[in-house]
Amino acid sequence: MPEINKNMYISIGSENNKKKEKEVLSLPLTEKELSAIEDQLSGEKLLITKFKAYSQMCSDSEIKQKCDTIASQHQAHYDKLLSFLN
Repeated sequence: MPEINKNMYISIGSENNKKKEKEVLSLPLTEKELSAIEDQLSGEKLLITKFKAYSQMCSDSEIKQKCDTIASQHQAHYDKLLSFLN
């Protein structure tokens, strides 16, 4: 898990469809927000680990594929949360 820095900022971007310009506003994260993101990261990491393990235990290929898909979805959530911290 990445180390959470108290001085991290979240970037909120919007894209103008006509000009394709990105506007980014950086706001400092509060302790509560950092703690919430840290908790979410931990939860997502746990779900990734569990569904990968479930996939390895499955003998049914359909259930195995579903577990792999769910693990990938949680990996995407984890990556998205990390992107808020960069």
